[in-house]
Amino acid sequence: MSRARIVHGLAAFVGALGLLLPCTARAQSSRAPAMASAYLPVDDPAYGLLDALQRRGYVPSLPALERPYTVAQVQQALAAIDTVAAPSVIRRWVARVTQAVGKYALVPTEDSDAVTLKVHVGAMATGQSSGLRELMLADSTAGLHPGLNARALLGRGPLVAAFRLRGDNALRDDPEYAGFGGGLAGTPGGGLGVSGRAEEAYAAVQLPMLELFAGRLSRNWGPSAYDGMLLGRAAWSYDHVMARIGDERFRMTWMTARLTDYGPDSRWLTARRIGGRVRGVELGLSESVVYSGPGRQFEWGLSNPFIPGYLSLYNDREAANLNVAFDVAVPTSFGLFAAQTFADDVQLDGDTPKPWMYGVTVTADGLPLAGAHRWFASVTEISNLTYRNVTANDVYTTDFVSLGRGFTDYREVRLGADLAVLPQGTFRPYVAVRWQGTGTYRNPFPAEAAWPTTPRILQGPVMTIARLAIESTLYAGPQFEVVADVGVNRVTSLGYVPGSNTVRPAGRVRVQWEPTSAWRAVFGSR
Repeated sequence: MSRARIVHGLAAFVGALGLLLPCTARAQSSRAPAMASAYLPVDDPAYGLLDALQRRGYVPSLPALERPYTVAQVQQALAAIDTVAAPSVIRRWVARVTQAVGKYALVPTEDSDAVTLKVHVGAMATGQSSGLRELMLADSTAGLHPGLNARALLGRGPLVAAFRLRGDNALRDDPEYAGFGGGLAGTPGGGLGVSGRAEEAYAAVQLPMLELFAGRLSRNWGPSAYDGMLLGRAAWSYDHVMARIGDERFRMTWMTARLTDYGPDSRWLTARRIGGRVRGVELGLSESVVYSGPGRQFEWGLSNPFIPGYLSLYNDREAANLNVAFDVAVPTSFGLFAAQTFADDVQLDGDTPKPWMYGVTVTADGLPLAGAHRWFASVTEISNLTYRNVTANDVYTTDFVSLGRGFTDYREVRLGADLAVLPQGTFRPYVAVRWQGTGTYRNPFPAEAAWPTTPRILQGPVMTIARLAIESTLYAGPQFEVVADVGVNRVTSLGYVPGSNTVRPAGRVRVQWEPTSAWRAVFGSR
């Protein structure tokens, strides 16, 4: 069975379930039935302001460890802010982000059987000094690239469907982009005249304690300062199905996806997560399983939402790559503290132990500085062999890009200020130092004889990058959104060549034009 047939069948199932639930929508309110809510994509500039509010404790209801949020989650969190008592800069941030998420909102109607359709088209331009998205490892492929976002949203009661076409010529310079013209599919700059992809395409049924999802969307599990190590934003959005039971106090999430085939091997991912809050402390425990084989199909034994993967692997003698992560976020009056630990290819048997494959992240955000100003610090490291596997096709990737963190074999320390000086946006100067080894998940796993001498982290030679930069999200009027990360990198041992040192600018600025109007239609049954 092909990946397309699986995803289309599951999407049809979700849609059919939504059509069978009009009575649920009618029961929500005698005035206007509750509608399902679209997701706010993880790459939307609104997260810049949401992060700033979260670091200052203004949106405590929003999860600190799971993204994306739904538009309803964001609107409810913003509505709970006491803007009368808040400083003027906070009031302006709230107004801006409220307006920004409005483009994803579907307005309920009096007719519970009505279908609401919304179509929206915006333009963007990206100026960058690097085709590689990771600016700490910036290359020298500079350019100015046009693009567009075309969105369509549809809702009926508890059912929502969304689609976004991203046309972006900046993708053509990205060596990790596997689509037309991308570096992993051919020569950068080749392929079609305009590079693009369906960034989101999904249908979801959302009930008070249950959500069913089928389609394509990027997800991130872990502290927002970095990509999550078990599920992160490095990989391009991919098709999957997801089910979630519970609410913000306690919830169980399950998802499964067909990954990119490697040769004759079919590859699958299943991930599970238990999360919730205990006295304000947010906790999450996650695991994922990647399994592959010639013609291998979806296996319920490895994907049962209610059975931990390690039981299937070791009780049922299944062959797969098991990963686990634990994360925690603690809000205090002194800031938001968060951490995530990750273990790759967990072994519970008596086989020859492999070298340690792990990751760890610790962040401190929103630390008091003066008035509404804050400062932050973080440290993270990913070991040399993380995301690789002895079974080559169980490598933790899709389209040759990691499902978790985008790069491995490095240690990074970051320190900066979060200054509330722009009423229309954020201003975050920072300094970061990164020690980058030559290990990468695109290399094969070393032979067993080499395990005792394989470096745990920072396989030599080591490249060192010191970066001084400014991050900013700015709303220049009601229709223009600007996201910027501009600075300078001082690189020692450039390209892992000892003695090859350089200082060069490295930055990216994206300007998006988002018109305040959108085409809307309501198709009612009355």
